[in-house]
Amino acid sequence: MSPTPKYKVDVVIVGAGLSGMILGIELKKRLGLHSFTIYEKQTDVGGTWRDNYYPGCACDVPSHWYSLSTELNPNWTHKFSSQPEIQQYWKNVYQKHNLVANTQLDSTFVSAKWIEKTQGYECLFKRTSTGEEFTVKCNVLVSCIGGFSTPLDKPHGMKGIEDFKGPKFHSARWNYDVDLSGKRVGVIGNGCSATQFIPIISEDKSTEVINFSRSPSWFAPRPQKAYSETTKAIFRNVPGVMRLYRDFIAATSDARYLVWMLKLSPVRHYVEEYMAAYIRKTAPKKYADFLVPSYPFGCKRVIMDPGYLECLHRSNVELVTDGIDTITENGIRGKSGKEYEFDVLILGTGFDVSEVGLGINVTGRNGKTITDRWLAQNGPEAYLGTSISGYPNFYTVLGPNVASGTASVVYSTEAQVNYIIQMIEPMTKYGVKSFECKMDAERGYNKEIQAKLKETVWNGGCTSYYKLGDKVIATYPGTTTEFWWRTRKPVWENFTQRGGERSVALRNRLNQIAKGLAALAALLYVRRKGWKNIQRDVVLFLLMRYQDVMGAVQAIRG
Repeated sequence: MSPTPKYKVDVVIVGAGLSGMILGIELKKRLGLHSFTIYEKQTDVGGTWRDNYYPGCACDVPSHWYSLSTELNPNWTHKFSSQPEIQQYWKNVYQKHNLVANTQLDSTFVSAKWIEKTQGYECLFKRTSTGEEFTVKCNVLVSCIGGFSTPLDKPHGMKGIEDFKGPKFHSARWNYDVDLSGKRVGVIGNGCSATQFIPIISEDKSTEVINFSRSPSWFAPRPQKAYSETTKAIFRNVPGVMRLYRDFIAATSDARYLVWMLKLSPVRHYVEEYMAAYIRKTAPKKYADFLVPSYPFGCKRVIMDPGYLECLHRSNVELVTDGIDTITENGIRGKSGKEYEFDVLILGTGFDVSEVGLGINVTGRNGKTITDRWLAQNGPEAYLGTSISGYPNFYTVLGPNVASGTASVVYSTEAQVNYIIQMIEPMTKYGVKSFECKMDAERGYNKEIQAKLKETVWNGGCTSYYKLGDKVIATYPGTTTEFWWRTRKPVWENFTQRGGERSVALRNRLNQIAKGLAALAALLYVRRKGWKNIQRDVVLFLLMRYQDVMGAVQAIRG
């Protein structure tokens, strides 16, 4: 049974993707809080799985690991599920928990400003369809826009993108109205998205695909398999089996982090040799030298090969490694001077995870927006990827340095949501007006993780969306289990509290002292009485309780 909040707290959640849904569910379940609204700019929920519907779109994390820990699904059809199945799973979760009652669709976030007098935010939204603006006030503001919400449809340094006369679109905004049959199609990029849709669109032999690649990615074989009806029945009906299977996937995913540590080079070199052999065996020989990267395995996002390497053998697929000088009216001019002409241009250029893409137009106590703050810091930073000093009662899910190159982002999201729930709870229990992360805590944390990140492959010399310049801004230098441990409970001393019936930091410190005294008293009791005497007393106590219970049972039978 959910608790009843003593104090009303209004929460605004920006984004109805996975993180927005998870936060809404936990606000209801753990705090009994219904005074929250999820604002979504589109007309449907689902976030990245709503927006990315290109041919072949799928997840490269096993389905049973890429799901909510409280909503296990025995009916996944494959180990790695496709976009329609994942989107339907999350819509089912959304409907099951009646989040529709707390959601406003067609509502684009414009800006928010901290109001010191009321200790809350004044948020400006607009109707996506009409442009009509409206204002909302809240005590707590949470950004759940994620890292893959802003397609990089105008890549930095790419000239002439507006000059191309034919149809062009980003893979995250796939245009199914454009018929690719009989067309020459230029594709820029060979990251996770492009390597999924190129094998599908090239199945039509009349479609000629010219794939431009600036730099190679490490590929790993994808062990795809379909779950039989028997397996799904076992997951449904045998208690604990599905949970154990999920935990096994989680444990093996976390163990892979060893490969991402620079100091464990023998392990990584073994993996690199194995993956290089896979690439050379699967891809055409003429591309092999280019396709095997010279940078460390894991420096860029590793691609679970969905059939891309094999499709390069097709006569209608060409991989072009000539750098792009400029985009022209009819195609691309390479740095070699060669002209490549085509009818359609598709951008598989990823997403903007910089201070602009990750940022949100929120003005804090100091009068600066988060984007301006991050620009001044040479990239996004946050305490535990969640709180930002100078922005009280503001939290971000999947913010800076939260992602993992080895595991499920859903697990990291659940860890952050658990943290945010604990930050909001004293507001509902004790009337706390605000919590603000201290600058020293934020700086100390980011100094620590940046030092650790220098010892990982993400600083291995490649160019990737994990980095902004020389600064790694996307990934956490550790396992997801370690991240969960750090976010399992707030360190209240790292926050400035305003208002409330009591000091949460003081109350937490007194509880710790009480627990320490209780442990000390127990230790002294054991030393005074002796362990054998205590064991004897426990056995006698249990025997007496057993006699009492058996007497009651016999009385009932009689």
